[in-house]
Amino acid sequence: MRKAVPVKPRRRPLVSAGVLIGLLLVALYLWQMAQTAANPELPELAAGVVLGAAAVVLLLAILRRR
Repeated sequence: MRKAVPVKPRRRPLVSAGVLIGLLLVALYLWQMAQTAANPELPELAAGVVLGAAAVVLLLAILRRR
């Protein structure tokens, strides 16, 4: 009898890329808002958090490919 060949699940690189691009756009918007705000600390902090999330998504996407 023949053995069934295991099928690897398809990966979706566009989802990771879309999330990464979306997070970078939000970070850019928050950074721009911080430049024009009277109190720029909160938008700068939020932009940093979003950039950190984008870095995590990028790292997970890279590690997932291995």
